[in-house]
Amino acid sequence: MSQGKTCGKRCAFLYKALATTPLFRGYDAAEVETICGLLKARLKHYAAGAIVAHECMAVKDLFVVISGKVVTSICGLTEDRRHQLMYSIPGELIGSAFPEMRLEGYPFLMTAVEPSDILLLDVEAAHELIRSPEYGTLLRNMLHLSGRRCVRVVRKLAVMSCYETSDRILLHLRHHYEDTGDRLLAFKRTELAEYLGVNRTALYRSIAKLVESGAIRASRGKLELLTP
Repeated sequence: MSQGKTCGKRCAFLYKALATTPLFRGYDAAEVETICGLLKARLKHYAAGAIVAHECMAVKDLFVVISGKVVTSICGLTEDRRHQLMYSIPGELIGSAFPEMRLEGYPFLMTAVEPSDILLLDVEAAHELIRSPEYGTLLRNMLHLSGRRCVRVVRKLAVMSCYETSDRILLHLRHHYEDTGDRLLAFKRTELAEYLGVNRTALYRSIAKLVESGAIRASRGKLELLTP
């Protein structure tokens, strides 16, 4: 695996860590090292605010978030306006659908929200590898991660279809509860407002309305769903 100037113990630690991720579930560290070699894996570090992939960039890699946080955005009606689609956290696979759709470029902008390590996997090498019965587990893992990401996109569309901001908040909280079983959602105000497609004033007003109705409980940086 290409990692710049450092490898050795860091490589061994990385393969062990990768074996615990959803993509490589079912493989040990030694097998992960072999797979990474076959996939021409490269580990890259991105500073906060750095662009990981931009619109129309050639589809040559799949992205696996190793650490940090990445936001995927789509272009609005004007070039200077972008709409947040979703955040990706460690262990998630990004961009797996686009090679199969024969797209020449990624239709989104992917940006590191905070310092992030991203594992890049060669698309053509991945196609060759998953055709082998020996790596059927890897194919199942990729399909699972791709399916999970598709569900998140559908949920985002469902949230955005709600006319009232309060309904968007409630539906987002219910999706979080379905995924985690946790009624409590920790959030950053700016990120939540961007995800819901509203300004912060509308967000605060709707949160107050939901608290007054008894649907949620709010504290600093946290929302708790009371009526799942």
